[in-house]
Amino acid sequence: MITAPASAPAAQPSHGWVSDESPAGLPGRTRFRRLLAAICALGLSHCQPAPSPPNLLLFVTDTLRADALSCYGGPAHTPNICSLAERGVLFEAAHANGPWTPPSAVSIFTGNYPTAYANLGESGESYWVSDEEVLLAEALRARGYDVRFGSGSPIVAKTNALQGFERLPEPTRAVDASFAGVAGSAQYLRDHDGTAFFLLEWVMDPHAPYEAPGVVDRLDVDRSRLRQPLDFYTRLGHRLPMSLRDHAPRMSDYELEVLRRLYLAEVERVDEKFGDLMRALDAAELRPSTYVVFTSDHGEGFGEHGAFLHGVSFYDELSRVPLIVAGPGIARGKRVHKSVSLVDLMPTLRDLMAVECLNDPQGRSLAPLLRGGPEDEAPSHAHYLSSPSGLTRGVDALIDGNHKLIAKLDGSTELYDLAEDPGERRNLAAERPDVVLRMRAVLDRIRRGKDERRRRNFALQTEKDRLDVHEQVLEELRELGYVE
Repeated sequence: MITAPASAPAAQPSHGWVSDESPAGLPGRTRFRRLLAAICALGLSHCQPAPSPPNLLLFVTDTLRADALSCYGGPAHTPNICSLAERGVLFEAAHANGPWTPPSAVSIFTGNYPTAYANLGESGESYWVSDEEVLLAEALRARGYDVRFGSGSPIVAKTNALQGFERLPEPTRAVDASFAGVAGSAQYLRDHDGTAFFLLEWVMDPHAPYEAPGVVDRLDVDRSRLRQPLDFYTRLGHRLPMSLRDHAPRMSDYELEVLRRLYLAEVERVDEKFGDLMRALDAAELRPSTYVVFTSDHGEGFGEHGAFLHGVSFYDELSRVPLIVAGPGIARGKRVHKSVSLVDLMPTLRDLMAVECLNDPQGRSLAPLLRGGPEDEAPSHAHYLSSPSGLTRGVDALIDGNHKLIAKLDGSTELYDLAEDPGERRNLAAERPDVVLRMRAVLDRIRRGKDERRRRNFALQTEKDRLDVHEQVLEELRELGYVE
């Protein structure tokens, strides 16, 4: 677990036929509702407006490990994110299906394991979701929803997992300074015209380098104990010569502590951005009619298993992510201990939004749990984690209940009991051979199935398309410092 000192009545849905402002000085929506309430108080109940279809706001943050958040027992001060948990359901044991952005993203949006979409090459890997897939965004757009995304990772767009989304324009007028970083989405919510929407906000923080605005001035650091100026540590990322992975093994314990505190400051900045959007949602009186989902694509390592950053292992510092859902009909203040993964997210949202989409998803719907159903009656399934890139090539993992199996092509395995040993320090493979045998059988079935899915998926693309996409993504990865 990452450790560091901590820093620090519902309205009705709005309708688009009323202007935001009125001559009387009150917001038009507010005046309309007061008038409607007065008329209905006279007994004219037939004047009540028809229920609006639910909205959906999906907030994904890049590189946020679950145990950084205060509602997951972490040291970061995250009141806005944790307020969502008080309003909805928090999943204690949610895992990403890949240890870096592209494989995790395709799982998030397709409901399938990432290897079915992997395009492997000698210089690296890319992922591509076929146009034949019917994703949630497309299904909602066909139903008349306004489907938009604000800020986001360029790598995600290159996977074609955002088909159906339209990028929000840059704000056309000044917005409150508190909305910095999510200004487009904040303005969209503030100017909402009543059309049902699916809004995606994918923020890059707390991805390295850990350089949250103003953090250097606020951080209480004994600079005499640092071997470099403080801004050296805020500039470390994936790229050489400022590669955190290259410099971290030579750092003192205090320097590593400063890195963790810089990361936690970024996490708190994410909480501020999320809070900005929640305030915009509330100001537009949209909270009661909107499903809000908060999650991350993967975590971040700080040397727990000898590695830093992400993309290099399947231990929980990289795989365990926050997943919190709130909205109409969702249980309030519930914590689910059952193992789930991000491959379950789209099947769940498909059920909540009541649309037909997804192509034979491997994930399972969590909607019964969200609506208050008991955990022991929810369907269980194992969760597959994979990414054949870099140090994880030839390695995959399976989570089944409390057990995690990490398997290599050479036949060696690691088995951990996540309930008894959340830090994954004791390899139980030799002690529990029956569990290893059972989980390897499940792993082999998933491997065979993903090979068939991958053949089917890539049969829908020409070789030229695959090569073009592969080179485009590799160029993006070079720009971000993932590959040379």
